[in-house]
Amino acid sequence: MSSATNIALRLIISGDSKGAQRALDGIETKSHGMGRALKAAQAGAAVGLTAIVGIAAKGVQSYTTLTASVASLQRQSKISATDASLLVGQWQRYGVSIEQGTRATVMLSKGIAAVNTEAAGSDKAAEAFGRLGISLSDLKTKSPAQVLEAVRTSLSKMPPSAQKTADAATLLGRGFMSMQKWIGASS
Repeated sequence: MSSATNIALRLIISGDSKGAQRALDGIETKSHGMGRALKAAQAGAAVGLTAIVGIAAKGVQSYTTLTASVASLQRQSKISATDASLLVGQWQRYGVSIEQGTRATVMLSKGIAAVNTEAAGSDKAAEAFGRLGISLSDLKTKSPAQVLEAVRTSLSKMPPSAQKTADAATLLGRGFMSMQKWIGASS
């Protein structure tokens, strides 16, 4: 029991009804104040909980989207889940749409396969790989992700030129221009 309650009970027992009434009024006033404080705390907790749920939902949605993007890249370009995850993360960091990055990686994979099998029309790709310092042996032994990184590194070291543009378009497709910031960030 609170001290105000004890005082009120002592006053009632001793017969001082006016003092008891004042004590009970004081208890009522304090309890109303506590009620308002509890309601404010409850409202604040509800807002906080709503924010946490919203953030968690957005995180789950982002994770689901990234997972689907990684799986799509992996399936379409035959690269490992680890390499696909790294590429998707890099593309996001440098503002490359995942769709464009996937198309470029798929085109590069097709170019590698065409050169390796000496398919018709693979001469342009073979020449572009050669100008970038990527050998036929590299194309046979390295993963598509490793070849993509070699292409990226070589392109980043070349000065702007029509040949650089032609080689990038041959190997990565017309949308390679949207990948310039990512290509330029290669070490």
